[in-house]
Amino acid sequence: MGTLGTLVAKDVMASPVVCVDANEGLSEVGQRLMDAHVSGLPAVKEGRLVGIITRSDYVRIPILLKAYDGYVSDLRYEEELQQQDRAEFHEFRSHLETLTVHDVMTSKVVTCAEDTPVSEIVAKMLIHHVHRVVVVDQGRPIGIVGSLDLIKLLEH
Repeated sequence: MGTLGTLVAKDVMASPVVCVDANEGLSEVGQRLMDAHVSGLPAVKEGRLVGIITRSDYVRIPILLKAYDGYVSDLRYEEELQQQDRAEFHEFRSHLETLTVHDVMTSKVVTCAEDTPVSEIVAKMLIHHVHRVVVVDQGRPIGIVGSLDLIKLLEH
């Protein structure tokens, strides 16, 4: 490793990068995030980067369901339909159970090459308001640089 000014992505990236298939169901993604001790997983199709799913993306799903559940309950009360279930809510809930990574991932991923200077990676994070930049080689993720990786550099 060189000095802070000469470091590039391959010097600081986590590699190999843990990825998730974009067509994978969401039921196991939360566990994969925890098992890998990461806050985001690049999503791939046939090995090529197509998006990223973060803990924030994953956490929003049950919050959305709970909010919608409350909304439907309020409607049922207001419309005096307390004894009837709302078909639209059941359709929504069943759709949530079939969601894939592709349905909730962010498709615009901030990327860089392995020879990108760390200073440029920091600038990308600030400009795009992201905590991670995926390092790619010909569209395939080979590593990831997280904001915590960069903070650790300052310790040394």
